[in-house]
Amino acid sequence: MPHGFVCAKSKTWASAGFFMPALAAPAWMLETLHYEYIDYSTASLKSSSYSFSTENKAVSTEYTAANNIRIGGEIKTGIVAWRGGYSFYGSPYRNRDEGSIGSRNGYSLGMGIRDKGYFLDFAYNHTKSEAYYYLYDISPSSTNTMKTNLYSLTLGFRF
Repeated sequence: MPHGFVCAKSKTWASAGFFMPALAAPAWMLETLHYEYIDYSTASLKSSSYSFSTENKAVSTEYTAANNIRIGGEIKTGIVAWRGGYSFYGSPYRNRDEGSIGSRNGYSLGMGIRDKGYFLDFAYNHTKSEAYYYLYDISPSSTNTMKTNLYSLTLGFRF
């Protein structure tokens, strides 16, 4: 098996954020928006011992560009912060006749406490995507819905 690496050539991103007083003082809000454009069809495999020409042709034929968007916000009151966000990752596949194959949606919620000597954070993240599978080339597809729920708890001490 040849040793090599993957080279992704086309990725563009933009990010914006703003910080402002919330409706009820002494709270503060932080809002962020991230946009990403990735052209997966320009990715290529490279190695000094193998050309990967067949594999790279398949990548440029089967994949396309995708748009990814992430939106998030935080409201902070005193030592407590409440967070939420939404994400959409577009499908990297060129042939999307079946609908949203390959795309993924997610949202997150969280709460954090920050004080002089410690911090405590809890987060929940949910993602959902669909994929279509065929038993045979001529058979109807079955839709598989994948859902992921992640929970995390972080405790830290400052010293």
